Amino acid sequence: MLVAASASCAEGGDEPVTAAPIRVDLRSDYVAGVEFTTIRATAEGSSPIERSVSFGETFADWTRVASFESALGAVRVELIDAAGGVVAAREAAPATGRTSVRIAILRCEACACTSPEDCPVLPTCTAATCDLGACFYEADHGMCPSGVCDPSEGCSATIPDGDSDGVPATEDCDDGDPAVGRDATRGCEDACGTGTEMCASGAWSACEVTCTCEPGTVVTETCGNCGTQVNTCGTDGTFTMGGCVGEGTCAAGEIEQGGACGQCGTLQRTCGASCGWSDFECVEPSAGCWLWNWSAGSGWTAFVRPVASTADAPTEAVVAAFDVEAAGEAYLLTAARYHVMRIRDRTWITSGTLASLFPDLTGVPHAAGSIPADHPMPTTDGTEGLQVHTSTNLTFVYSNVAGTRTWTSSREPVPCCGPAWTGPDAPAFLNVRAAWLDANNQHGWFDADPATLCMGAEGRVYDIPYFSLLEGADAHLLEAGVCFAFAPQRTAATFGPFADAGGPGVNDITAAFYRETDQELWVLTP
Repeated sequence: MLVAASASCAEGGDEPVTAAPIRVDLRSDYVAGVEFTTIRATAEGSSPIERSVSFGETFADWTRVASFESALGAVRVELIDAAGGVVAAREAAPATGRTSVRIAILRCEACACTSPEDCPVLPTCTAATCDLGACFYEADHGMCPSGVCDPSEGCSATIPDGDSDGVPATEDCDDGDPAVGRDATRGCEDACGTGTEMCASGAWSACEVTCTCEPGTVVTETCGNCGTQVNTCGTDGTFTMGGCVGEGTCAAGEIEQGGACGQCGTLQRTCGASCGWSDFECVEPSAGCWLWNWSAGSGWTAFVRPVASTADAPTEAVVAAFDVEAAGEAYLLTAARYHVMRIRDRTWITSGTLASLFPDLTGVPHAAGSIPADHPMPTTDGTEGLQVHTSTNLTFVYSNVAGTRTWTSSREPVPCCGPAWTGPDAPAFLNVRAAWLDANNQHGWFDADPATLCMGAEGRVYDIPYFSLLEGADAHLLEAGVCFAFAPQRTAATFGPFADAGGPGVNDITAAFYRETDQELWVLTP
């Protein structure tokens, strides 16, 4: 989720923060009554303000959601679901000298766009627009037989009843309050003052405000992006609201993100106090890069660790990894859990305990390697295989049940270690921290001569399958087609992709997997 925050413009330089009235306006493409039922605004020096929302309300335009009589500094706005959980949140502070703040909470994680076609596609009932360079989504409930569109799932089969009062959200005036049903009233406010709005059968009327004033009175207010609005009281004792003039190109405090930069950074610019954009700068994550990809065409590309709240993403250290060619998925293993990632867009699919995935596995994994279906080890029936090395000095061997995430044991665990592991070019088994199989030597990284390495390989022409194993600062290559012997040991920094600039420190790598289909290597660092 990417969210953008904005505040009214400032005049002059920085000043000490003092308590002052603050008005809070919200814009969001999360769906009221479906994805959230309550808006909570908090500010230092004032009690929290909560506002219930109803199905059918829209926050596509800036909407006043809170007014603090006296508050300090930043305001935080949270969207709360029916269970009380925070769906999304953002905070921002009014610019110096201003008493209003605008906060936008958007669902799109990669929001930069020039047209709707740049925006990720959501279910049919949810359409994207490109609004001021950001993807903004609108749910069309009329496209659904049930009358309810959930952007994360599509047309809902059932109509929600968030407060469990027996009144469906489509007819409930406040689906977050079981004491409110099909009819209700509540206070409201607009630029003129406070008033009342009415609800009948779940539909709220416009805010009705008695707007009286002294004829000839002129009130000047800030508006929009550092603009000015002049309201004049007419002879009938009511205000005529002027238009917003003199606006800037953006909302003060708003942050816009561009493309990737640096190792795993993002281009970013900020809207200043005068509502004008700064230049783009490359902002690298404070925690550094986490997931790295190498391809022949692009070299190294790095990605940040997913935020802690990302469903199914690992929060503990990843100790081993492997991929499934046919599914296009990678499994990242921690000491006790597994996490499945769709590789093409790095989306987290599912997670669970290691015991549920590998019931017979003992110890903690320290390396793993998948085996493509066209390689005869460990099976010859065209299924993908897997080896998991653990702290118990055992290698567990599995085969994948095609089309599923089920792994069956192919044989009894193999004790470490065979004759090949006793030579000077072999690593210490328990010191191997990353491994992968390149079944076809696609990039020529295995440069040893099979004829001198393997008896019986003389004159044989074949794509040399080999395992790469990282130990300390060294790379060990195990021929995996004829004799399963280790090639001469070499320094990892001079081996294959690690000789290219821009990659991770070899000693930092904790896990790896290789995609035969894409001819790409993926590695993880802490």
